[in-house]
Amino acid sequence: MAMKVYIAAGCLAGAGALLAAVDYARRGDTLRVETQPGTSNTKPRVDPLPQQPPKAIPSPDKPSAPAVEMHGGGSGSVKRIEGLDPASLPMKIGIDHAWTLHGDAVQFIDGRKPVEFASGHVPGAVNIRAEDIQTGGDTWRTFYTSADPSAWYVVYCEGGDCLESEQIRAFLIQAGFKNVLIFEQGFPGWTNAALPTEKS
Repeated sequence: MAMKVYIAAGCLAGAGALLAAVDYARRGDTLRVETQPGTSNTKPRVDPLPQQPPKAIPSPDKPSAPAVEMHGGGSGSVKRIEGLDPASLPMKIGIDHAWTLHGDAVQFIDGRKPVEFASGHVPGAVNIRAEDIQTGGDTWRTFYTSADPSAWYVVYCEGGDCLESEQIRAFLIQAGFKNVLIFEQGFPGWTNAALPTEKS
């Protein structure tokens, strides 16, 4: 009986350690082992990696002032960031980065259904769905033959749990497009910030 209790306790401890390791990996934390000076004792210390948004890299021909334009929006103000280098951004971007890149004439790709796109979308966006790419639809073929694969693109859909933008990004990368970002908040985030939209 005692042996079963020890085995169960060992299994629980192992599962707890595994869950902690998975949680650290998911959060992007690093585990450092520190040695006390003058001893051989080591103790682990977890240092989380900084979760700050990347800083804008100033371009040589522009001053490095941070926000240059404000556009009133739902829960606050959206800022355009001077000298923003898209290469410094994570794969999933927020509203300030999306608004800045839109102002820099980066092509936006709307992955929503055509009826949703027609009722309102980011100005200048093109409507391409994952299934259009898979089936080689007309919209995709037109885009593919005229688009620059080395340019920057921002894909969005309904935001939140919408996986369409991630699928589109994956297809674009497979098709040779190198620089594709995802606007994580999607069209609802754009409209909640009271940014301009257009209909078609």
